[in-house]
Amino acid sequence: MRLCVIGDSHSLFCYCEVAEASIFWLGPVLMHRIARDGLQSVLPRRCKLARFDALVLVFGEIDCRVHVTGIAKRDGKPVAAVVEDLVARFVAVIGDVQREFAKPIASCCVIPPMPPLALEPGETQDGACRVQVDIRRLMNDRLRVLAAGRGIRFIDFYDAYAAETGELKPGMSDGVVHIGRGQTRAIVEATVACLGVPLTYRPIDRDIFLIPVGYYGRRRRQLLDVWFKRQLKFRTGRA
Repeated sequence: MRLCVIGDSHSLFCYCEVAEASIFWLGPVLMHRIARDGLQSVLPRRCKLARFDALVLVFGEIDCRVHVTGIAKRDGKPVAAVVEDLVARFVAVIGDVQREFAKPIASCCVIPPMPPLALEPGETQDGACRVQVDIRRLMNDRLRVLAAGRGIRFIDFYDAYAAETGELKPGMSDGVVHIGRGQTRAIVEATVACLGVPLTYRPIDRDIFLIPVGYYGRRRRQLLDVWFKRQLKFRTGRA
């Protein structure tokens, strides 16, 4: 079984413990970018889809966390309308890929939010978390429904990681915005159930940033250090 995983940083953090996965981390690529420009516009040259037996896409968390509410305010639209438009455009593009790939394609759910979150003026952490939980549940629901209409599968492990309040369970994150090392068994099980293929859960005992991925090459570590510092500053206000 050769599994191709393509996406933002969650592609690495969610699938780093799947033995059969070849991960192509594209950097902070948005679902919006795929919906606008197509998947082929961001694929590394070394990523040859024909070599794989199934494709998993991991996009949307950054859109939820950073962009959806801002777009809704800017355009004077309900958040639900912004999410619906984004997911519909994304699924339409992936549906075109599905026809050419002719093998199983699945889109992952967006994971629960990890507090503390960056706040708007006058906003509280509880309020920000509720907003993020609502946006992510809405996006996952629309992904599930719209993807099914295009023959695209949906890998749903949100509830395995969500506390009663909907945010990421304490102790299951990497301390920033991802699911942490040693916490991905439920993702492997959900992927097996969705794709109907055997996959091997292989816990890792090293820095996730040192796992070989298919895009950054030898500059990967430097770029990841810069990215991680920016994430830390965005979330906590610390450099």
